[in-house]
Amino acid sequence: MNEFTEVAEDLAAFADEESDAAVDSDGSFIIQRNGAELSGVFRRDAGGALLVDIDGTTITYRRFLTHTLARLDILAQRLSERRTGVKGFIDAPVTLQRAAEDISTGLALDVLHRQCKDLPPFASRVTFITADAGHGKTALLREHQYVQAQRFLRNESHYLFWHLDLQGRQLLRLSEALMGDLAELRLAGLWMPAVVRLMRHGALVIGIDGFDELAAEQGGSDALGALASLVSQLRGQGAVVAASRRTFFDTDDYLRRGGIIRRGVPDPCQFDQVELQPWTGDEVRQYLGKVRVDGRTVHDADQMYGDMVAALGGDAQHPLVTRPFLVTQIARATLLYGVSPNEFLRAPDDPYSGVAAVVEAFVKREVSEKWKVRETGEPYLSEEQHLQLLSDVAEEMHRSQKDRLSLDIIETLTALLLDQWKIDTGLRQQIIEMVRMHVLLVAPPDGGATYRSFDHPEFRDYFIAYALRARLEKVMQGHPTHELGRFLSISQLSDSTARYACSMLDRTQDSVQTFLAAMEEYLTAEWKPTYLQLNLGTLIPFMVNNADFSETVHFGGGVVYSSLALENTTISNVTLSNGTFVNASLRGIDWRGVKLENFALGELQLDSHSRLEFVELSNCKVDGVRLQIEDGEEAREYAPQRIDQILRNVGFTFNTEQLPIDGLLPPEDALEVKLLRKLLRMFNRTTIVSDESLRIRFGNDAITLESLVIPFLVDRKVLTPRKWRGSGNHNAWTLGVGLDDLLAAEGNDTALGQVWSDIAAQR
Repeated sequence: MNEFTEVAEDLAAFADEESDAAVDSDGSFIIQRNGAELSGVFRRDAGGALLVDIDGTTITYRRFLTHTLARLDILAQRLSERRTGVKGFIDAPVTLQRAAEDISTGLALDVLHRQCKDLPPFASRVTFITADAGHGKTALLREHQYVQAQRFLRNESHYLFWHLDLQGRQLLRLSEALMGDLAELRLAGLWMPAVVRLMRHGALVIGIDGFDELAAEQGGSDALGALASLVSQLRGQGAVVAASRRTFFDTDDYLRRGGIIRRGVPDPCQFDQVELQPWTGDEVRQYLGKVRVDGRTVHDADQMYGDMVAALGGDAQHPLVTRPFLVTQIARATLLYGVSPNEFLRAPDDPYSGVAAVVEAFVKREVSEKWKVRETGEPYLSEEQHLQLLSDVAEEMHRSQKDRLSLDIIETLTALLLDQWKIDTGLRQQIIEMVRMHVLLVAPPDGGATYRSFDHPEFRDYFIAYALRARLEKVMQGHPTHELGRFLSISQLSDSTARYACSMLDRTQDSVQTFLAAMEEYLTAEWKPTYLQLNLGTLIPFMVNNADFSETVHFGGGVVYSSLALENTTISNVTLSNGTFVNASLRGIDWRGVKLENFALGELQLDSHSRLEFVELSNCKVDGVRLQIEDGEEAREYAPQRIDQILRNVGFTFNTEQLPIDGLLPPEDALEVKLLRKLLRMFNRTTIVSDESLRIRFGNDAITLESLVIPFLVDRKVLTPRKWRGSGNHNAWTLGVGLDDLLAAEGNDTALGQVWSDIAAQR
């Protein structure tokens, strides 16, 4: 291998064909790109930096790569012109969590910039931008893309950030999305191998947004496998940013899937989390001072914020004034209609129904002020008809699995409804024209004027729920289930849709039990797998949440309860049987009189806020427990005895016949065992640790760790020393065994089980 081997791989990635590039041992090279030949010489200066002599000039190798071959300056120009920043963007606080550091805070753009710029020398980095829907993940990525494009053009930054909005497409088709984006930007000749090489050099960072994270959270292999594939191709270099609600992909997923892809242990990677925080009064006032709608601005931001809080009964922590998406919609409405927040908005009974409150307020204003017959003052459509129209649009998006529809389809749906409602033919054309300009349907930023989408995915989820509600009500009243069954079989529902739909229902004990019995029977008759099992597993937790059942209701269908549907639920007097938990979170639950029978529970996710009383597990299989502890860390237990102890401490009870574990509690951990557990928790977020990171994380205990615990683990081949690639003289280690296997072995007589007993005996 000569000194230009890596350079030759770079050239091959940019060539028209892999064989259209060559580098000689003396540094001379030739490459055919876009049908033209390019030749020159690579050489090193006195300091060892790689230079390129080409066309009579000398440039650095990095500039040759980014400008001559990749033409990233042109990409930056196109991004700057066609993907403008977010109007009224507020750079709000975020928290950053890394494997070896305490949680830190900073402003969003600065933290994200540092995550992309200052890369670890020995590992790839995946940064998750996490927050619930409506907290500004997409806005942050769009703004960072624009800011970085400007910096790159001014030669103020060495990397370009590319925000890739997959619009719900599978991450498996990432290369298709990238090539489609390049075609839209009219930039030819940048292929997927070249994109990967640029990412490895830290010259390009991709921010993935809008991929099918629901499938990933619910155990789907496509999204996780594709993300592992992308990170694996980086070979321990570069960075990827992904926007999601949770860090559903960690080192365990990467090692398992990346090892299959690379046929061995994948290269090191670390997983960081940047969590967006809810807005405070400061951010809301900043936004109100910037916002402009149809040329109108807020005259007094302090006064308007005070009016918003007053309209919510003085609750400054209400989601309507802490979720950026809802704040922007309230500001938009008050400027659009020229009213005060108090006139437009009323505090909903349920603090999580902010989207419903905003939607209803918009529709009321549209009916009363805009959609009126000029001569008579009568509204063209009633409020109910407005909601029906928008729910039909959302349902068509759901059926076609798209986030936008062409105006032709929307006009056809409108015409069918107008005919069904027997609207005067003289008014129909005017109504169709007004639908084109509906306040809740907007032209997508990248879709042109011939398409419409909802202003935010939460609006789409709400109107899908509105369409779902009618079908749910019929089944709850005893009508046939086939119409609801077909709806639930089409595509995956978000937990937001399930929450909105169930909040619209009158959920009595009899109606809920009727629904559960009918869907259990429908499931039994289903003859091929569809989305029904997943969607019922999302719906049922919201159907029984906060319902006052005087007697126990039962559901025995074999559905999949997953993702976040169970999190923060309040459930009482419910028995569920024959189900499966997949990545289901039980954090923040308040359960009383709940029984789970014949369940495959997988890994249960809990925290200190979970409250359980008379909650029984009967004939259930638990593979592991993830317990959120202090400083955002997560303790994982897979040893049966420790799983049992944690579940009992939280409040679960068991059938005596199902526990194959003796009643003895595990002894108090020795110091060395405590240090080992803390070390293993670091490997939840990184595949490699260094002595430097250990000293930061362990403080004074780092001496014992490095002098006793780590040598012992290396000797037992639990840890594997790795070559340090950064500056300075440091040591680094990776796990030589599976993390789950090591945790599960505690207390048994296997070789890994002996590691636990032997380290406890170290003194």
